[in-house]
Amino acid sequence: MNGGLAMSDLSIVPNPAHSNSARVLFELEHGDNIRVNICDVLGRSRVASLSQVFAKGSNSLTVELSQLPAGVYFVNVEASDDHRTHRLLIQK
Repeated sequence: MNGGLAMSDLSIVPNPAHSNSARVLFELEHGDNIRVNICDVLGRSRVASLSQVFAKGSNSLTVELSQLPAGVYFVNVEASDDHRTHRLLIQK
């Protein structure tokens, strides 16, 4: 891996989520623009893509979940040279 996300450090808390938000935690080997998108099980984007520049090291991003019904979702996290997907369960 040339940089980007250190996958062993990507997580979502809380998961399962019982509240209106969750935090996406990730480690970057170098500063990068990170894009986050939340999709349902059919691949439809359910939360508008978030894009923000983060510094090298440990980072977190809070995502709003209040408009999503209970269910299984996939959080897609993209850096310039890496892309990862993590499952998120929402229970209300």
